[in-house]
Amino acid sequence: MSGVETPDSRLREPIEYLVEGWRLFMDNFASIVGVLAPLIPVTLVARIYHSDSVRYLYAEMGVTVLVQSLLLVAFIGMLPRMYEGESVSVRRAWHWGFQYWGVYLLNWIKVAVLIFVGLFLFIIPGVYLAISFCLFGFVVVLEQHPTPLQRCLQLVHGYRMRLLFLVALFVLYPLFEGFLNVLLRQTGSSWLLTPFAIVDIMMLGYMTTVFYLVYLDLSAGDFEEDQSIETPGHTGAVFPLEDDSVEIDEPEEPDMQEPEKE
Repeated sequence: MSGVETPDSRLREPIEYLVEGWRLFMDNFASIVGVLAPLIPVTLVARIYHSDSVRYLYAEMGVTVLVQSLLLVAFIGMLPRMYEGESVSVRRAWHWGFQYWGVYLLNWIKVAVLIFVGLFLFIIPGVYLAISFCLFGFVVVLEQHPTPLQRCLQLVHGYRMRLLFLVALFVLYPLFEGFLNVLLRQTGSSWLLTPFAIVDIMMLGYMTTVFYLVYLDLSAGDFEEDQSIETPGHTGAVFPLEDDSVEIDEPEEPDMQEPEKE
């Protein structure tokens, strides 16, 4: 295939993803909050307590990345079941998160470094890479693909301009919050940022839900071409079954009827 972007055919209009993502997010609000809730105290501490120490800044960033990546893997793992209207326990979601946390974190570091270097090189390459790898979490967690970054490039090929709007939309919020953060801390009013800790968690859940719907549409064509592959996004087959949902065949009881007398 050439490097020229092909016409959009699989993706819907961005507003449709935003509306459907919001509906899916609100329908499963309690479960989503249950999974992402441990991130709230971490974010609150970072908002309330502030230090100019480089060690503190590195520690704050490290703890936030570790906790957020773990919970995000758990959330991505439960998304297929949520999409199908099934309930998923928080305990099972966290188990899923711990199981694939290491692989996700390793690939997240690769993506973060690539995007940082791209932003350093006149910004545009960084934006290009951010769009290219916006679905890497779903590829790593749901597909468990051996080469997730190459898979991401395959998925978004021909659709980067359409994805640009969604990526830019969700980037504007942290940029606005970051500007507000700097402004309030300079005036000694950083405590006003406390409510944003809750908003951050909600935006993370909503953003992930929206891009999951994008992932479903972009990956659907690949699975249709190869009927031997089961679509993880629609079947939820990659998510571990609940303990009480596994059916066990009971042994048949022997026939205890007495033999007929001659």
